[in-house]
Amino acid sequence: MPSKPLDLAILIYHSIADNAENHVWSHLSLPVEEFERQLRYLRQKGFTSVSLYDIYEYLNGEGKLPQKPVALTFDDGFLDNWVFAYPLLKKYGMKGTVFVATDFIDPREICRPNLEEVWKGRCAREDLEWWGYLSWPELRELASSGVIDVQGHCKTHTWYFFGDEIADFHHPGDPYFWLVWNSRPQDKHLWLKKFNPEAVPYGVPVYQFEKSVLARRFFPDESLDQSLADFVRENGGVGFFENPDWREQLFAVAADFLSVQKSSGYYESEEEHTRRLEEELIGSKRLLEAGLKCQIDFMAWPGGGYDETCQKLAIEKAGYLATFSTGFWQTPSYVTPQLINRSFFGQAYRSRFPSLDRWRMRLLFTGLVNYRLGKKAFRLQIIAANLMRRVLRHRGRILPK
Repeated sequence: MPSKPLDLAILIYHSIADNAENHVWSHLSLPVEEFERQLRYLRQKGFTSVSLYDIYEYLNGEGKLPQKPVALTFDDGFLDNWVFAYPLLKKYGMKGTVFVATDFIDPREICRPNLEEVWKGRCAREDLEWWGYLSWPELRELASSGVIDVQGHCKTHTWYFFGDEIADFHHPGDPYFWLVWNSRPQDKHLWLKKFNPEAVPYGVPVYQFEKSVLARRFFPDESLDQSLADFVRENGGVGFFENPDWREQLFAVAADFLSVQKSSGYYESEEEHTRRLEEELIGSKRLLEAGLKCQIDFMAWPGGGYDETCQKLAIEKAGYLATFSTGFWQTPSYVTPQLINRSFFGQAYRSRFPSLDRWRMRLLFTGLVNYRLGKKAFRLQIIAANLMRRVLRHRGRILPK
């Protein structure tokens, strides 16, 4: 299907929350004050938030968009989308879409207080619970609100090994939190608050990995994993990683092991791979539809990762009307009705200059929503904001190492 220009910004948010600085995913949290500032700007400048259905119908020639449209989307299903984003969207007359990865849904039948309860004087803001994932009752409230639409984000939203080459080893402070997700999928909804990296023993190999929907999964040799974990435990445990050559030692242990016996690691079969993809795309869709009692018509690719096989399965077999990818502001806004690009402009970062970083975000946000409307002058704002980010990152001021 031919592509066509889409003159509006479809923005990607994740978490809307304060005080998340010490978490590995803090770079996905936009401070509540900044989010409200953005909504206030959109209202004052005459923007209208549109739904994914509005966009889909427009691309199919079945409808029109308002004069200054913008679409607000929230990935992953964070609890703070209910606690902070939803009340603020209502306050400013805006709409949004939450894309939910079903493995992360909180299974408890709870509906926690949100900012509206604070405004009504029923609780204090500091008493709000916001760091976690949405529950089924909260998702149902959102889906029936007319303010936030709930759509799909696959099932696992994780990474899997796709090759037998060792790339690294699990160690303190590493970014491989998904190793724990994969070992204990039933606890994924708890990881933001109760994360124990040692649930997977330190020292086990980290092989080549990829987003779960793209990988033909490799299952490693468990005896090799155990051998390396035992070596770390017998040589100081966490203290072992204070040795400057700890990686070299582990690579040597792995080489010695494989020189004696052949690895028993294996790949999933084509049939297993297809069945797993169907569970990611079709199973998660059916689960959401059953739990929310509504149709799920759209899906966002986790991390923007997809290929032609995934896209074909999503549209032709799973029955989604369209899927949404991920790009940065530089990505051309040419889309097809079945594959629509969104803009990830970045949120709060671990900057030592918070005032400067706030200005950077504001430049980027206002530049992006206006540039997408064809106002080319705002490109200078985007370039300036991107340059500020590069300078700060180069100096080690932004983003965790």
